Amino acid sequence: MLMAFVAAGSFGIKSGTGYSWIHGLSILTLIMLALGWWKARHGQVSAHRRIMQGLYIGALLITGLFTLLPNRLIGHWLWAG
Repeated sequence: MLMAFVAAGSFGIKSGTGYSWIHGLSILTLIMLALGWWKARHGQVSAHRRIMQGLYIGALLITGLFTLLPNRLIGHWLWAG
């Protein structure tokens, strides 16, 4: 539920030019959460597990790495000083 809340909440944050690629990741996250829920409800536990593990790892690795890019706020703080 928290992952869905954060992904949906990202649409309230826009860069100066509007939506960015991060919003695409938010859409993908919401779709995969819905698919994972559907798999669990229909007894496809192993498929549900793979989807949830992929979301968790993807959220940590992909989002974490993109956060550290030099043109992002945290990346700028880290690499500029």
